Amino acid sequence: MSQEPFASDSPTYDQLLEELKGIRRPGLPDLRRTDRPALRAAAMAGGFCDGSDDAPAGIEALLREAVRRLGERDLLGQAAAHTFGLLPDRRGAPAHDRRKMAAAVYGVTPERFRKQQEPQVVQQLAEAVLTILREPPPFPGKPGSAGQAPGPGAGAQTSGGPSATGQSTIARSGRTGRTGQEPPLRVDSVPVDARSTFTLHVSPIELLRDIEVLVSSENVYLEMSKTFRPTVSGALRLAAAVRDPAGEIVDDVLARELAGWLRAHGRPGLPIRPGTVVPTAPGALAARGVRRIYHA
Repeated sequence: MSQEPFASDSPTYDQLLEELKGIRRPGLPDLRRTDRPALRAAAMAGGFCDGSDDAPAGIEALLREAVRRLGERDLLGQAAAHTFGLLPDRRGAPAHDRRKMAAAVYGVTPERFRKQQEPQVVQQLAEAVLTILREPPPFPGKPGSAGQAPGPGAGAQTSGGPSATGQSTIARSGRTGRTGQEPPLRVDSVPVDARSTFTLHVSPIELLRDIEVLVSSENVYLEMSKTFRPTVSGALRLAAAVRDPAGEIVDDVLARELAGWLRAHGRPGLPIRPGTVVPTAPGALAARGVRRIYHA
């Protein structure tokens, strides 16, 4: 992919709109093959990448954040997530399948969606990108610089070993510099009078590997998001679900275990105390080396 510098650190709405239209059909995998200078400049300005080899990942993280700004429960946000393949396991879906799913959000045919709703979805996504760029960066300095605290990333991971040194992962939603690429931040801690060191990683859920504990925030009803929602909770639920060879979910592991915990503690349909932490098995994530999930 060409890495010629973009003429401006702040791309215009028209430039962003044109490049978003250009990646709608080929999808996110095309970001490595074809340079998108306006989106690359936006990702750099927003602190999602440094403009080198991590530009495709930075652009993808930028678009995920823009979709979140549109609203994970709003029709625009849902349709944008489907249109650009930003949902779990939909990244490489063909363009016509993504359009079909986006049209279903509005309850219209793909052809009607193409003519009426799709232009507005792409326009609003470009507006959301500009909104992100108008905000100050979450932390000073170059993204991924040494000593910089991690921003609220698309996912953070925690793993640990048998020694006093451990690593932790927190599944979160939002911005981060160099998503999935940022070096671990090592933090010295003294829990329960025993000196221990843990390493906090920031990365998308899809990239989690070899994690001792993954921590995810939930509401006080321990109700996880739907698997088709463009949320961390939904992505985590889908990633942990056990599926048959046809891809159908046969065991919704996390939702099932959380429901079991609520029944065992007499809280079905009732809120739990804020700060409560409920552990569950990792489900299908065990194949990636995730050993436990804490829902807080």
